[in-house]
Amino acid sequence: MMERELDGLRDNRLEIRQLSAINSLRTLRKLVLMMTAIGLACALVRWGADNQLFGLFVLAFLIVSWVQHAIGEELHDGAHYRLASSRKVNEYLSGVYGSSIGISLLNYRERHKLHHRYFGTALDPDLSQYQTCPIGLKAWVRYLFVNFSGYGAITSLVTRQSTLSTGKPSIQHPWFTMVMQVIILIIGILIGLPLFYFFFWLAPLLTLTYGISHFRTMLEHWNAESWQDPTTGEICYGAFYDFTSGIQQHIFGAQFGYNKHGTHHNMPSIPNYNLDKLTSEDYRAVPEMLIRTTTYFTRMGEMLAFSLKAKG
Repeated sequence: MMERELDGLRDNRLEIRQLSAINSLRTLRKLVLMMTAIGLACALVRWGADNQLFGLFVLAFLIVSWVQHAIGEELHDGAHYRLASSRKVNEYLSGVYGSSIGISLLNYRERHKLHHRYFGTALDPDLSQYQTCPIGLKAWVRYLFVNFSGYGAITSLVTRQSTLSTGKPSIQHPWFTMVMQVIILIIGILIGLPLFYFFFWLAPLLTLTYGISHFRTMLEHWNAESWQDPTTGEICYGAFYDFTSGIQQHIFGAQFGYNKHGTHHNMPSIPNYNLDKLTSEDYRAVPEMLIRTTTYFTRMGEMLAFSLKAKG
């Protein structure tokens, strides 16, 4: 993966070189936005508790999940060394992001590298998330329960098989992760809500955030037909989807630009905020038929239609 990123940075095509440039101000603006959203969630919980407005708890829960997805997206750019031009700053900031949501940066980077390099094959650690989609109502109910109830997240942590949280111990994870979790707990105590951490950080992280993250992988990559690698001849699975159409692309975990996931797979050197600016069509390193452009809701409709048809 890094070889391809460096190829992108050495690319003499002006467009690629310009779009691969890191904008530190954009990184700072996104950090401020996420911190503001966390502050808003704290204020909503405090207001809801004081006035018994329980609907504000739901809104705060959703806002925190949005923040956690945004953090994950920034961690993703950090894994590609796209957060800051300084390698140390990139690693420190990525480590803070990873620790806030319980992810080992080093392990995530290694797994994500394998995802890029071996997409569609048994060597892709994410293959199980997109090789198939649930078939029939019972299968969807089971899928939603496992991924959105907390069962899948807790099971993966207990068995140390999570695609996000396992890996060799390091200063960043689990040690600094523990520090970050305590800091968030203290923030709740300071606003007079000692249970804030458990209900409005840990709970969304293990349920809605975890579930949407896994669902997003399936949404972005599942394909009903297999395909043959043009180089190795190996039978592979999955495809690449770029999502368009207004606010849809920002709701389901693509706050800062990774709705253009197919484009990202071909040009990982380009930061998330520049993916939609790539206009050339000749940079794709995967079969053209695997790159699709649609909307989130259209894509979900296609998957449900396939599931019902296959079950019938």
